[in-house]
Amino acid sequence: RQAAECLKERIHIELSDREIAFVQWATDDPSVDGNAASVEWCGPLGFEVLANLEYMTLGITNETPANSIDRGDRLRLRPVNQEAAHSHHEFRDLVEETYRDTLDCPRLNAFRSVDQTLHGYRTSPAHTPEWWFLADGIETGIPIGALVLARHDGRKNGPSSAAVLEIVYMGLIPSARGKRFGSELISSVLALAKADGCERAILAVDRENSYAKTIYAEAGFEPLLNETVWGRRLHDESSASTRNS
Repeated sequence: RQAAECLKERIHIELSDREIAFVQWATDDPSVDGNAASVEWCGPLGFEVLANLEYMTLGITNETPANSIDRGDRLRLRPVNQEAAHSHHEFRDLVEETYRDTLDCPRLNAFRSVDQTLHGYRTSPAHTPEWWFLADGIETGIPIGALVLARHDGRKNGPSSAAVLEIVYMGLIPSARGKRFGSELISSVLALAKADGCERAILAVDRENSYAKTIYAEAGFEPLLNETVWGRRLHDESSASTRNS
């Protein structure tokens, strides 16, 4: 216990000096036999469980049913203009709206601001700026969904490795939920993946989000592995230390 307290304080000092406000840690599912030892330090180090994720995967070329890539006609994907500040602001506000009453990692969203989350997406090695989209309703022209995709170039892992499309984030505003717009977004994603030559799609979804998991399963996605996400907020600790000093 003493070793954990010392390490916890050291982590706080080192990361606070770098002006890091939030730390995220992912581990294997602790409920699975054999994984408990790998996460026994998380609690003593000040981390708490933020989400339990299920990773899902789908082969595009040969395994995707033909009807899985038939697009609907109620949505239009509009690329985010990465060079225009107003476009970034529009996308940021839309993402924030999709967070309201979401079933997808609600505790994780409470730990990070929208700006911090989007910054993390942009600094990822797989960041694909041309694959950020607003989903506009055809009838209204109003954006009702946000979509962030990334492309993992398989050539980095060898000449025979295929490219993989990752659904980094997909969200709908509250008024658009329960109307099968999610299925249309997935169809558009798979059509884009196939057109780009990707041979696989991957995503992570909150294991408690049964609605989203049903949409993904209907499109042909299958479970791959489970993961637990832990978080620790450092700026609150800094405030507490200041108050107690």
